[in-house]
Amino acid sequence: RVFFDGAGSHYYLCNFEQSVSLYEECLRILKSYDIDPDEEAAPSPKDGSKTPAPKEVAKSNSFRRGIVLYCLVMAKAAIDFDAEASNLLNEAQMLLSSCGDQVILAYMEFLTGLFLHHAASQVPIRLRSITRISSTGISLNDGLSWNEMCQSALTLLEQVKNECWFDPLQEVEDSDEVRHLPLSGHICFTKGQVYELIDSVDQALNSYVDAANFYRIACGDENMYVASVLHRMGMICSLRTEYHALGYFNEALTIRKNILGGNDHLVAETLYSSAIVLARLNRYEASMERYHEALRIQMSDSQDSNEVARTLAGMGICHYNHRAYDLALTCLEGAVKIRKFRVARLTNSAELVELYGEECALGADFFNLGNIHMQMEDYAQAMQCFIQSRDLRWCHVGSGTVTKILDKYFSETTVDEDELLGLAHCLHNIGVMFDIKKEYVRSLPHYEEALAIKNAIAGFSAKDSLSVVDQVNQEQNEALVLQSLHKDHEFPRINKATLSASVTRQKIAMVYVKQRKYDHALFHFSHALRIQRQVLGKDHFRVGSILSSMGNALRRTSTPSETAIVCYNESLRISRLRFGQNHTTVASALFDIGNLHDSNQNFNKAMHYYQRALSVYRQKYTKELRQRLCSGLDRPRALANGVEGGTEILSTGDEIIVAGDASSPEKQIRDQYVLVTEALRRAKRQDRAIQGETRTCCVGDSSDAWMAFEVLLFRFVEMLSTYVVDPAQTVVREAIDNSRRRIESAAGHAVISAKDALDYQFLLLMQD
Repeated sequence: RVFFDGAGSHYYLCNFEQSVSLYEECLRILKSYDIDPDEEAAPSPKDGSKTPAPKEVAKSNSFRRGIVLYCLVMAKAAIDFDAEASNLLNEAQMLLSSCGDQVILAYMEFLTGLFLHHAASQVPIRLRSITRISSTGISLNDGLSWNEMCQSALTLLEQVKNECWFDPLQEVEDSDEVRHLPLSGHICFTKGQVYELIDSVDQALNSYVDAANFYRIACGDENMYVASVLHRMGMICSLRTEYHALGYFNEALTIRKNILGGNDHLVAETLYSSAIVLARLNRYEASMERYHEALRIQMSDSQDSNEVARTLAGMGICHYNHRAYDLALTCLEGAVKIRKFRVARLTNSAELVELYGEECALGADFFNLGNIHMQMEDYAQAMQCFIQSRDLRWCHVGSGTVTKILDKYFSETTVDEDELLGLAHCLHNIGVMFDIKKEYVRSLPHYEEALAIKNAIAGFSAKDSLSVVDQVNQEQNEALVLQSLHKDHEFPRINKATLSASVTRQKIAMVYVKQRKYDHALFHFSHALRIQRQVLGKDHFRVGSILSSMGNALRRTSTPSETAIVCYNESLRISRLRFGQNHTTVASALFDIGNLHDSNQNFNKAMHYYQRALSVYRQKYTKELRQRLCSGLDRPRALANGVEGGTEILSTGDEIIVAGDASSPEKQIRDQYVLVTEALRRAKRQDRAIQGETRTCCVGDSSDAWMAFEVLLFRFVEMLSTYVVDPAQTVVREAIDNSRRRIESAAGHAVISAKDALDYQFLLLMQD
């Protein structure tokens, strides 16, 4: 009895290992009192008292052992749901099966529901549709399906709630209701976890709120149970509103640190989850602080664990999103190294589910590592990473061609959808690699395979397939373009592959433009535009980019120019709305419209749009030259950026700048300024020629003379800045940096000398 009470106290203090030890000792003592129920009863003592019958003694001992086994399973389950705990639960159910106490039986049902939830939670998401769970474990043939397992757990928990429940809104009438207070919290918490598994987010949040209230009533405002509930609420809210999620994570982190200290794995778990939310909120430094703290705790336990690899991968993605590519490369390489070690260790083992999960994580890490190499212009390493990721994912979705894999996907045989989409991402980015090499014959098949997979996952109909491209004539193509511009399209569903399919279509269209197959390009541009207008909205800047590309393609076809003007005007409207009147994107759209009128020999309108575009470029060019001349020594150096032709789009929607085509923003603005100036002067000359005007002067009218003078003036200022101002500022900046380093070194020595003096004075005082 003393052991039993002590074990219960340790359990509620979350000292689960000590609780298990005391329950096992209690169980050992009870087993020593087991007797055979069929043996003869002992003679009655002389004092006349009645000796209990062996059957009654055996039944009493079985009941006590069943209760201890139940408590032992609860303590073991708090540590880990292993096979031993499951066997002990079965033994406890057998011993208590004949018990007439409905409360005890309800507690046993709760524990069974707890084990059902745990078994369901151990199945990876990608395997839930094909996995069945039986008493012997996970299988593909026998037992309950994953959904049936979750529903069974909810049914059991609801039955327990009907039997044992504490209602905080009613007055407490007896002690039994108060006794059910902790169990009421456990019921709500477990139900929330099951609802979370089946994606019933609102029901899960409601259950978690109830659980937190019960735990606060039972154990105070700060306890481990409340912290666990808050952590789960943060996980759910991170999919919706990051600010609410961060609040829950911060509260859970405070409680866990106060109770467990700063070096517990549960603290690391909350640190990792909150770091992801901070990264989404663009709080880069705060996110990295929590990542580093979580990694320190995890590596103190094991340096090759799944948690360490996961945290390193998260840090790499965070660095990547903030363009710290060197740091991202270091983190992802560390994650890949750990994943390779874990896969090699599990290759010849029986842990097939764990091996599959590690291979999936390794494939994702290879893919992210390839994206980093692409941004760093190391295309050979990027291609190698993409191929390794592709090969892993190809094995996971089945061997053979993409057509055969999709046949399996549409048939009864279930294919891992996440890995299938990952394969499409790899094929897309391999196509980007061949695009960079200008090997369009090799890039196009990879794009088409990626698009076929994405269309299948997104649920697009057969009329959107690639086989329709060659059958579309010019009139149908023009109608398709107009429909994508003016008609709203409703898709049956929008999932993770919908927007990605539009990105791949955009890349295929760009390849066809380079091959001068403009009708094919317009077919894919139209479908990409239709998707992005529906998913991103009609005013998104990416929609404007596609419209501009469609206008450029339409200009090179026999399609009437009015359709191209419609595309350009819509792109211009979006650019003004998103970036303002004086942005280079607006100037580019104005120049495109002017160029279209120029090609149609409508020089008056062309000059109008050229002048509007020139005013924007003149303002930007003047501002850049003024900054170069007058901004002083602290002017930041400009980052390299890509021109329109040098940008490639990855499958995730990220853009990369192709090496060789990159140029500084100043050079881009200068080139565009010169281009628009020449176009305007040429349009003026042609307009005068049509009107029959002649000029004896080589420079034309006064406006031409002023433009020529303006160009020469800008060139002079740029040369002055390049060959005089910039070198002088570089020399002065280096001198200031050297002086600053000498001052900092002297200050460091001065601090050390002062410290030594204080130490010497302290020693003198000690002697006195």
